[in-house]
Amino acid sequence: MDSRYYQQKEISNPTKNTSHILSLLFMPLILASILCLTLGCSDTEKQEGTYDLVEGDTTKHERTDHSTIKSEQKEIANLEPEWSPFENLDTLLGIYTINFDDTPARIVINYLNSRKAIGYNIVKGLQRNINGDVNETKDSIFVVLAEPGDHKADGVFYLAWSKENLNGNGYWESNSGNFKRKKFSLSKVEVPERNKYHSNAEITSANFADYFYYVEDTIGNLTFHEDGKVVYSYYEEEDNIHRREQLSSFNGTWLVEGDSVFIHWQPNEVFTSRKTVFYIDFPDDEDTDYYEIPTLESEDRSFYPLWY
Repeated sequence: MDSRYYQQKEISNPTKNTSHILSLLFMPLILASILCLTLGCSDTEKQEGTYDLVEGDTTKHERTDHSTIKSEQKEIANLEPEWSPFENLDTLLGIYTINFDDTPARIVINYLNSRKAIGYNIVKGLQRNINGDVNETKDSIFVVLAEPGDHKADGVFYLAWSKENLNGNGYWESNSGNFKRKKFSLSKVEVPERNKYHSNAEITSANFADYFYYVEDTIGNLTFHEDGKVVYSYYEEEDNIHRREQLSSFNGTWLVEGDSVFIHWQPNEVFTSRKTVFYIDFPDDEDTDYYEIPTLESEDRSFYPLWY
């Protein structure tokens, strides 16, 4: 074979080998550059930046600062509401005197919370249970008290108190609509220190029942309750068969004004008028050498208390 063949073969082989070796050497560098461009640079930008920029979107998406959110939530939680619930609802419990269409009456609230109220009322001796809902606004407390509804004169009381000074007022509406609306002010009976044996003490609706809880004359007796109810009891006639006298009674509502006691009765056969006025006769100790008990005087009857 010609020697030039061998020389050409020897010349071409080194070049091929050198290119192959160079490609193997530079391949890792090329791959590393590609990885750096696709991964390393973008990661570095995210770590150093405070937001991501989405291609085609001009909005900057800021990172969430959780510590700031928690701080704002804490501030919101510590903010006080525009008004606070009334804390002393117990102060509304008690006995209230109302002028019920020129008739003294009582509203007694013996249970009250932020949602419900329970009590009773007495008008002309008729006692009716009442209950209902309690609501509040920034300045007022509202109580709606409904009577049972099984009496022709039953209705609903709508009461309101000012939170500032606890002044109260209200009105009553009948269920049937056959009675006109009655508006009134609420006057709470504040019971003073009890001192029943002090003859010069001022008699008011608050302490009257202490002095005159039970009074009597030769015909019958009166029992005055603190809530405004009065019961007149008497012996109507003799039972000829069992030789017993039959005790009868009827109710009324009382109110003290000055030295007078006004009683509005249920229909009865004893008092000719549904309204009776008694005068408090409280002797002055200076006029006598001994202590005299007070009495209730009407035009034709005198009632004596039995607490002495």
